[in-house]
Amino acid sequence: MDLDLCGMHRASRDDCRAEGARLGLDVDFRQSNHEGQLVDWIQEAGGRALGLVINPGAYSH
Repeated sequence: MDLDLCGMHRASRDDCRAEGARLGLDVDFRQSNHEGQLVDWIQEAGGRALGLVINPGAYSH
């Protein structure tokens, strides 16, 4: 089931952004199927982010 078709992912993202804004934080969501792009984003976050949450899923395959 594609949860985004149901609007569930969008609602979750919106909720996270709203809570982040309440706390004075920016929340960013990214998705890629390309390992190099993920590594680039992680390295980029190291210079500007207070934290990082990643769901590596099948990253180890």
